[in-house]
Amino acid sequence: MKKITRRQFLRTGAAAGMLSAAVAGSAVSANACFEPTEETGCTQTAVIEGYDWGPGVKATILKLKHVVRPDSVSAEVFENVSETKESMDYSNFFGPHIAVTAPRPVVDAYTCNTKGERTTMPSNCIRLDMDCDPSNGSPFCYDFIVGMNTWCKPYELEIRLKEGSELATGGMSTKLRAAQLVTELGADMVIANGANANVLYDIVDGKDVGTRFVGKIIMNKE
Repeated sequence: MKKITRRQFLRTGAAAGMLSAAVAGSAVSANACFEPTEETGCTQTAVIEGYDWGPGVKATILKLKHVVRPDSVSAEVFENVSETKESMDYSNFFGPHIAVTAPRPVVDAYTCNTKGERTTMPSNCIRLDMDCDPSNGSPFCYDFIVGMNTWCKPYELEIRLKEGSELATGGMSTKLRAAQLVTELGADMVIANGANANVLYDIVDGKDVGTRFVGKIIMNKE
């Protein structure tokens, strides 16, 4: 069973890291792609939701290079997300804006699909839900000069695993669990060596490759 360690996670552009929320006014999410590293190849998507006080970044979705086991993902394995964003300097209203950094506690973390929907299946996507309020989470910055909000530039989220924490990847037990879930839905599944890309064509052609798990026959109760 392979694992993603804290050190490897930190190598992915400051731990998946710098999220520049260059988003349009009508956007509901901000997507930032980073130069992936060999270890995890991580990218990040911010989830923005409307509140009575305005928009807030309530979650972020990490897309990893490797599939991770859901039982290795929890809020406890992550440090507080570090949010750095543009802010008005309240000691000098007419001066230049400054960048401020504040912690965003992770209240929940779980494997998900690309839309951020929770899944119990192994996945290369992880969603981190965070506390959100007008002070911490708003991607807006009030400009005293123009008398209106503007999108923060920069708006950055830095994510780190806690010391000693790691994310479990792969492992035969994970594959067997996936096979159990898939076959219970009536679909077949094949575990095969992915080193040869042509193995996919062999599977489609029905050739005897890998280990095939036959889906259960689901009877219609009507």
